[in-house]
Amino acid sequence: MQLDEGEAEVIVLADEMKADLVIMDERAGTTIIRAKLKSEVTGTIGILIMAKDIGLISQIRPLLDKMCQKGFWIDDDIYQLALNEAGEI
Repeated sequence: MQLDEGEAEVIVLADEMKADLVIMDERAGTTIIRAKLKSEVTGTIGILIMAKDIGLISQIRPLLDKMCQKGFWIDDDIYQLALNEAGEI
């Protein structure tokens, strides 16, 4: 698994802080965090769902669409799963 410098730094910091939750989108990094640190991991989409759950935003769909327009890749199944989790389908 190949990690970039930023992902590696997040893992080191999460380990040093004994973090309960780590935010990371890259699969290689999330695999390492779950296996070696035993921490929970969420990504950008998870943060958006949490923000909707606590009332900071009203919908995630427009934000997901804007992310895709800006080049953030979201698998179609993940996109649909996120909308379902957020109660938007």
